[in-house]
Amino acid sequence: MTTSAVALSGFQTYFNGRTSTLNSNGYMSDTRALTVEHGQSGTYSFAVSGNLTRFELRDSANNSVATGKTDFSPVPVRVNLSRDTYSLLIEMQGKDLPSTDYAVTIERHVQDRTINLTADSTQVHGVANVSGSGGLPQDTRQLLVYDEGEYNFNLTSSLTSFSLINSRNEMIAYGVNQTNPESVSVKLAPGSYQLNITQTTPGAFGRAYAMEINHRTTTAVTTGGGILQGTSSPNALDLATAQKHTVEVVAAGKFDITFSLPYGKFSLVDSSGKTIASGSNTGAEDPDYMKPVTVDLAVGKYEAIISPPNTQTPVGWSLTVMPTTSTAQNDNQSSPSEIQQILQQREARLALEVKNELREGLKKLGARYNLKV
Repeated sequence: MTTSAVALSGFQTYFNGRTSTLNSNGYMSDTRALTVEHGQSGTYSFAVSGNLTRFELRDSANNSVATGKTDFSPVPVRVNLSRDTYSLLIEMQGKDLPSTDYAVTIERHVQDRTINLTADSTQVHGVANVSGSGGLPQDTRQLLVYDEGEYNFNLTSSLTSFSLINSRNEMIAYGVNQTNPESVSVKLAPGSYQLNITQTTPGAFGRAYAMEINHRTTTAVTTGGGILQGTSSPNALDLATAQKHTVEVVAAGKFDITFSLPYGKFSLVDSSGKTIASGSNTGAEDPDYMKPVTVDLAVGKYEAIISPPNTQTPVGWSLTVMPTTSTAQNDNQSSPSEIQQILQQREARLALEVKNELREGLKKLGARYNLKV
């Protein structure tokens, strides 16, 4: 006989009881109703602590979907659950065993729920099928960060939002994509974070989402230039997302910016949000492929926005910032007339040195033999 109902709660459900009822088979037992609501379907692990107990889970059609037993230590049993009301029976393993206290832990299966953030680019995709805040469809992932740095969270899916929660339960980043991809940058220390992805449309359970997380890199541009490099990776929807990186100019001047990614775009934005340089690339077979864009750069930090094309394979790219050819020649090279002048001056100096050495030698020779030189 069912004594009380249990509703699944988030990723872990815990309840306890006692096998205090003698069932029709002669075992001390307890029976609970377990309700799986819409959006809670998935894989779960059942673990029952209670010496010499066993359990059986049956669906509404009285089909046995999971069984397990505990001698002294709980042994988790994995089972796929769909929307239904189940009957969970916990009973003693022997008819001669007295009633005992028990506890049940039900955990939603967490395999592939953990995201290990890599140094380059990490793809995140899944399905929002759990009822979250306000009843909106949500998916929750664990994000493990190993390298301290700044990261771009690029949300590709429309009508979707995300929030990032630290270990102190503080929301440190939030973004929403209604119609256009959203990119949010945040500095992260090594540790574990909770990533919530929510569909902004009520009732959109089972809708897929995609996100790319990439490391925001910084390159310095000196008098000799600088190079920014990265990788564009497709996500689960075969859509590439824009990346944001930092270009720090430490020596002002005129520079040629060359972008290597075929059919990609770039823009350089100053601290006031003004775009000071931009360009789009063609295919490698086009004569204008990697045509440089010339721009005057003042000392300061700029944001480089890389917009790669949609691709099904990872593609490396580079953004090269080099002094313009004319500037490089003026700074580091001499004109032909200047070179000729330098050679003439060197020849004259050498001739004078030889003449002076010869004169000194003759003076010494005359002094030895009492000659007038």
